[in-house]
Amino acid sequence: MARILIVDDSPTVLLGVGRLLTALGHSVRGALGFGELWELLPVFVPELALLDLEMPHVDGVAVGHYLRRRFPGMPIVMHSGESTGRLLEAASEVGASAIVRKGGPSGELERTIERTLELAQGIGAGRVSEPGAEPRTAPAAASGIRRAAPLDRTDLGAERG
Repeated sequence: MARILIVDDSPTVLLGVGRLLTALGHSVRGALGFGELWELLPVFVPELALLDLEMPHVDGVAVGHYLRRRFPGMPIVMHSGESTGRLLEAASEVGASAIVRKGGPSGELERTIERTLELAQGIGAGRVSEPGAEPRTAPAAASGIRRAAPLDRTDLGAERG
């Protein structure tokens, strides 16, 4: 299965979603924010990232831009309790492959992750899908995973600590 990175400021979400995706056979790592992400990326190269949109200090859009530079073809799924319109806007901004609302219907997250992974493997990569809707093209989305770019904390202006 796939290596999946979850970035969310909620330990409960990291634990719950991590367990769910691990039960599906994925290798999952979580980060509570950019500081933990910074420590994780040198030892874990993700094949898909699930990003919370609203986080303190560095939001999901900024993290998405950072990951997009490091892993240009990696699919990103935006995951938030925000409105679908805001999620679509953020997804388009970072070239995310899909969105999924927190607290959505049972099975929606799993279906979105699996569909996004299938699309990334060439069955239609580069498309954004809204829950329950036909996939739409995303401007910056691309297929294929590339070697990680050098890690550079100045991309987000984050301080270590």
